[in-house]
Amino acid sequence: MRLCWGHILTEYNIRNVDSCFKMLDRMFNNNQNVIEAAKVGRGYDSVLRKIMMAEIMPIVEEFDQTMNNETEYEDRLQAAADKFITIASGLPRGEFPFSL
Repeated sequence: MRLCWGHILTEYNIRNVDSCFKMLDRMFNNNQNVIEAAKVGRGYDSVLRKIMMAEIMPIVEEFDQTMNNETEYEDRLQAAADKFITIASGLPRGEFPFSL
């Protein structure tokens, strides 16, 4: 909620949190490139979480309790999604290597 608090629809100059959540879904939850990048080996899920938090939290902190137009959200969140894809794509796929 902190991230979307000040999401402004430029055309109408109104705050619209729902539109922000839809944008987040489109860029992260429903983005096939994000989904594919997140298919990592077992044991790397915590690494994915750290990557996502490192990309999103600076935006949350900056946008918290401030008004920003939708294009600012779009640009910043798309950059975060792209960086997540780049970093997560470099993680190992398949099983976590265990030595016996």
